[in-house]
Amino acid sequence: MSVDVKTKFEMIRKYVRMAHETDYIMPIWLPFLPVLLGIVAIFLMIPAAIFGGMGPRRMGLGLGLAMGGMIGIIVMVGVIAEVINLYVLYKWIARRNQHFKRTHSLYREIVEFIKGISGEKVPSKMYSLEGTLREMEGDEVEKSPVIWIVLYLLLPIIIFYVYHFLNKDFHKHERRESSIAEDLNSILAELGVQTMFSKPRFDAVPDRSTVIYLVLTIVTLGIFGLYWVYTLTKDPNEHFMAHKMWEEDLLRSLETLVK
Repeated sequence: MSVDVKTKFEMIRKYVRMAHETDYIMPIWLPFLPVLLGIVAIFLMIPAAIFGGMGPRRMGLGLGLAMGGMIGIIVMVGVIAEVINLYVLYKWIARRNQHFKRTHSLYREIVEFIKGISGEKVPSKMYSLEGTLREMEGDEVEKSPVIWIVLYLLLPIIIFYVYHFLNKDFHKHERRESSIAEDLNSILAELGVQTMFSKPRFDAVPDRSTVIYLVLTIVTLGIFGLYWVYTLTKDPNEHFMAHKMWEEDLLRSLETLVK
């Protein structure tokens, strides 16, 4: 076994282990925290509005100071809610970029590893695998979280386009990975490896209709938007968890080639 092949396998192992750094499993409740804080702020505004309508003479110094403190709390709650909202938006986009970048590198190392193992006899599905990988690398380009946050602050309605590409990018990513998994299954079988993964398990991200989701959000006065936010957190989480199991199975299968 050549040193280069062993090095390639160690690189594959490295990228598999990097999953805990790149594939961030976001708590489902986190994107809803700004909404909960907003509700708290609304409830705090009710007594503030009542006391504010009394006028400074009827209110008295003590009550006036209390209302001033309440208004300060409301402002602070609002600021915290918006900071959390921007953090969630940043993490949504950042984990997309990091996962895509890691998997591109992982698959590229796998391709080079298999070429090193097979020598001049290239497996029949290798060209299909490389074609899908080139398509992934060309289409799944990095999107700057900072730029999209700035655009959102300047034009809040742009958040719906962010929702759109987060779903569509992950959905297309899964479809391509299903093709890659099938090709790898065939390639390893051709190399005489008993693969430890029977079928692709990338089906966590459905192709959700942005138009339908947007209409439902408008019609329900934003209530359906809460479900939309839920899917943007849940779908990648489930994809990452399925990916982790598949990568571990794949790593064990590839390891048989270096023993």
